[in-house]
Amino acid sequence: MHQTKGLLIDMDGVIYRENQLLPKAAEFIHHLIETSTPFVFVTNNSAPTPEDLVVKLNHLGIHGISSRHFYTAAMNTAEFLAENHPCCTAFVMGDAGLTLALQKAGIPNDSIRPTYVVVGEGMQSTEKLSQAHELIEKGARLVATGQLVPGQKGSDPSRCRSTGRLSGSQHGPARLFSWQAEPLHVSARPTAAAAPHGRSDDGG
Repeated sequence: MHQTKGLLIDMDGVIYRENQLLPKAAEFIHHLIETSTPFVFVTNNSAPTPEDLVVKLNHLGIHGISSRHFYTAAMNTAEFLAENHPCCTAFVMGDAGLTLALQKAGIPNDSIRPTYVVVGEGMQSTEKLSQAHELIEKGARLVATGQLVPGQKGSDPSRCRSTGRLSGSQHGPARLFSWQAEPLHVSARPTAAAAPHGRSDDGG
């Protein structure tokens, strides 16, 4: 592995399956740490924060990692929006991972006249879905992240149907983010391996 500059590592099905660590996974990660090989875990789940994922892998037997070793669909979405639409705002429908990623990227929460309605993993009330529908009809653009993207690995068909209904509220294509799509480009991260950056797909 002396020629490896860094690794991007999927988690579900590669490191663990549900809450069970896969054979040799811990040894592999500890080898990367011992040899100072840069690596980043990537996930198309927008719900957890990097800190949440550190705790999960610690419980499963992988130690010596920190939040800098993780890059989520929520982080990808937040960085893309911040870089391509500075000063935008968002009405957020998702768990802590998505909310915090948008906050860290400097994207304020806006329930009156948002630039985007950003949808991630998490239970959504009928009231919030109705509010999102109204905001999209008034001109907000829909952004769906990670496992809310139809047809992608791990996507939940019932939640994807909600995304589809919201997509039908707006004129023009929705913007969809997923790790299963090929990355547009790779940019170096200062404290870990290079990570995909700003992949998006336009769909109806």
